[in-house]
Amino acid sequence: RYGLILPQKKGLTKTSVLQKPSVFGDDSDEETTVGQSLLKEAAKKKMMKQTRLEMQKALEQDSTVYDYDAVYDEIQNQRQEKTQKVLQGTDKRPKYIHQLMKAVDDRKKEQERREERKIQKEREAEGEKFADKEAYVTSAYKKKLEEQKEELEREKREAALEAALDVKKQKDLSGFYRHFLNQTVGEEAIPDRSQPSALPIAVESIKTEPSSKSQDGTNSSDSDGEEQKPGLSKPVRSTDQTVSSARERYLARQMARSAAKPYVEKDED
Repeated sequence: RYGLILPQKKGLTKTSVLQKPSVFGDDSDEETTVGQSLLKEAAKKKMMKQTRLEMQKALEQDSTVYDYDAVYDEIQNQRQEKTQKVLQGTDKRPKYIHQLMKAVDDRKKEQERREERKIQKEREAEGEKFADKEAYVTSAYKKKLEEQKEELEREKREAALEAALDVKKQKDLSGFYRHFLNQTVGEEAIPDRSQPSALPIAVESIKTEPSSKSQDGTNSSDSDGEEQKPGLSKPVRSTDQTVSSARERYLARQMARSAAKPYVEKDED
C-alpha cells in the first residue's frame, strides 16, 4: 500500500482450446469463386462482341483503317520526299570559295605586275645597248598590258574612294545620314548580303522618258515644236559606265568638300 511491492499469488492460466475445422467448411468459398469467374467470362465475351462490332463498323467506313504497315510506309515516304526537297533547295556550293578565288586572282595579278616591273628595270639598266634592235610585241601582249593598266586604274579609284569613305576620317555623322538617305530614296542600291558583295557604290538610276505618240502612230513634237529625227536615238549607257561615272562624281564631291572646309573655317575666324 505504501510503495511496497507485494508478491502476487500465481494463479492457474487458462489454456486455449483449438477447435477442429469442419469437414464442409470450404464449400461456400468454392461456390463464390466459381460465380465470380463466370461473371468475368461473361463480361469478357460481351466486351469482345462489342469490339468486333466496332471493328466491323470501322471497316465499313474505311477499308484501310487497320492497314498499319501501308500507312507507316506512306508516312516514311512523305518524310523522305520532304527531306529531298529541302536538300535540293539548299546551295551545296562552298560558301567562301568565291572569296578564296578572288584572293588567288588578285595575288596572281600582283605577281604579274611585279614581273613586269622587274623586266622594266632590267631594260632600263641595259640602256641603249639594244636600242637599234626591233622589238616584236604580239597583239595578245598588248591586250594584256591594256588590261593591267585598266585594272591598276580601277584599283586606284577604289583606294581613293575607300580613303574618302573611311570612318576614321569622318568628323561627324553627315556621311552616314547621306548614305542612309540615298538608300531610302532609291538613289543608292542596297547591297545583297547573300551574294559576294563588292564595295558599296552609289549608282544613279537612269530614267528614260518614252516619246509620246499620237493616235495615228506618228511621234509627237517637243515643247519647242521640233520633231525628233528618226535615225537618232539616245545612247544607252552600260552598267559599268554608270558605276564608274558615279564613283568619279562621288569622289569629286568628297574632294571638293574636303578642300572647301579650310576656307570656310578661315572666313569664320
